Amino acid sequence: MLWGDAGPHNVLVENGQISGLLDWELSHTGHPIEDLGAAVWACLGRYPQDEVIAGYEEQTGGLVDRDLVAYFAVLGCVSRTIMQLAGIDSFVRAETNALNLAGLGLTLPIANLLRAADYARWPAVDDALGPVDEAPDELRLRPRSDRDAGGHSAFHHDDVLPATESAHLQRGLKTAVGLLRATAQRGREEPARRPSLQARIDALFDRLEAAAVIAPESPRGVDDLEAAAVRVETEPAYEALRDDVRRTLLADLVTRAASLEGVTRLYGRDVQAGPGVSPLRSG
Repeated sequence: MLWGDAGPHNVLVENGQISGLLDWELSHTGHPIEDLGAAVWACLGRYPQDEVIAGYEEQTGGLVDRDLVAYFAVLGCVSRTIMQLAGIDSFVRAETNALNLAGLGLTLPIANLLRAADYARWPAVDDALGPVDEAPDELRLRPRSDRDAGGHSAFHHDDVLPATESAHLQRGLKTAVGLLRATAQRGREEPARRPSLQARIDALFDRLEAAAVIAPESPRGVDDLEAAAVRVETEPAYEALRDDVRRTLLADLVTRAASLEGVTRLYGRDVQAGPGVSPLRSG
């Protein structure tokens, strides 16, 4: 019998001792290392993987196959992302007002993709995207919504939050502040990084077209690159292109993750760096 959602987020502690295990809706029968893989997934960014596995080995008295743990940790990345997609969809459709779904919906899929790429030993991303232009925003009579989100977040943080006594509302307001800050940051930073990223994507698409991976005059967006990546990853004839495709996909992820600092700080996770330089490094 497996817990299904092992990790510190589902543990009650009293006087330094574990007093309860929560959230058993994912319980099922299966391989015991699946629970360890889920715990490793939940602890990434908080506790080193080797310490989590060593604690398991100490309690069970046996050694654990690290490759098997990695398999189930990647499974955790996939399954948690799938579950989160349903939650963020309900928020975008205004079917729920659960702000935590919006926060995790922005950060968790990116974090999971970076973790899975790390486990798969994808090549590290270089710093070819360059620094963000910190020039002040152009003053407009009708600013875009992402431009004034910073002011909204400051009002809620400085005026509304201190006057709120309800712990439940405080938690929601903190999440709202983080989301608004992230919206402002994305509106400022992503366009600054996007031209250099798009230049990298265009150069890669030239190679993909020359290798007949894509047809001439095919669309050249990031979503189209993901579709081309499936062919590159699954067909042996395109093996030489895999590292370039992986680096470009990771560069897009890192660009998106770097603009989410306002939200990621809410969850104590660092997803702003790619494989090779991230504290989420699988060890």
